[in-house]
Amino acid sequence: MRITAIKSIEQVAGNYGQQMKITVKDESDKFVSGWIPLERYNADDWQVGKSVDVTVEQKYYTAKDGSQKQVWNFKLPSKKQAIQPPAKSNEEVMNALREIFKVLKKIEGAVIKVSEQEQLLNEVFPPEDDIFP
Repeated sequence: MRITAIKSIEQVAGNYGQQMKITVKDESDKFVSGWIPLERYNADDWQVGKSVDVTVEQKYYTAKDGSQKQVWNFKLPSKKQAIQPPAKSNEEVMNALREIFKVLKKIEGAVIKVSEQEQLLNEVFPPEDDIFP
């Protein structure tokens, strides 16, 4: 979601401890609200022009006067979906690169080499039968 305007950002005591209650306007010009745990809040992410990784949901509720109201709420990705923390050591980076290299080697083995493709084409279409001399 891309933030086009900020209506309010305030720290409040929520059901799950200190949280930031945020209401912003998105690119479709609707106001979207949500709660962010204080430890996951980064003020730099919540500024006009920034894009944030959230899921937006449309909700309906019954107001005190009995009328149906519509609101748009956002949720942050779960901690499992959040970006992994940076590597702690060069060894972790090297281990990750080794795993990537193994996968690339498997892919390389599955790809037919250009010379093998040419050989197969020459068997099916011998050069003397070339229709484009």
